[in-house]
Amino acid sequence: MYGLETDFQWSGEKDSISSTGPVTFTPGTTAATCFGDNTTCTLTATGTGSLAANIDWFGTFRGRIGIATDYFFWYAAGGLAYGQVKYSGAASFTGTYTDAVTCKSPTGCKASGSAGFSDSTVTVGWTLGAGVEGVIPFWGNWTWRAEYLFVDLGRISPTTVYNSSISIGSPLSYTQTLSPTLTHTAVVMDQVLRFGVNYRFGGEAPIVTKD
Repeated sequence: MYGLETDFQWSGEKDSISSTGPVTFTPGTTAATCFGDNTTCTLTATGTGSLAANIDWFGTFRGRIGIATDYFFWYAAGGLAYGQVKYSGAASFTGTYTDAVTCKSPTGCKASGSAGFSDSTVTVGWTLGAGVEGVIPFWGNWTWRAEYLFVDLGRISPTTVYNSSISIGSPLSYTQTLSPTLTHTAVVMDQVLRFGVNYRFGGEAPIVTKD
């Protein structure tokens, strides 16, 4: 037996991740990014970031194919998955800034920065699973059902631009939005285990074959 099926549901599921890694910035000789000095400037730092994602809703459109026995229908299912994902996060870094003119320190000048973001997107992915449907004795067209689905809604990769503060000597400091970015990448996945009952309209349930 085979057929098509679709479903849609609201969801409040959420999760978060965090990471730490190097942040490097080498814009070249652009005067605006080197605080007015026509020279090469470099930012070397360590950054930390966090990303939280929330699945607002999702749905699937999938095919089912399986084998019907006397009282059971065993099937596999797979197809398209889609959903809306809200995400938010924060990032920060600390390190050193150097150039040939402004920063006189041989070890570089202190640098730090931070950023925050939030947005939402509709993503498209895939789903795969299996289930079983069985007859409820003496209930005519009523059947019960148990099903497992693995849902992959794809990747989200928001990019954050740091709002950076560079301390050049003491007590001078500069604040500037530098072009170093932190890209957060997460795979949005879900696992669904559900149970239910079904009613077949128009005739008896076809998976009952015994007299």
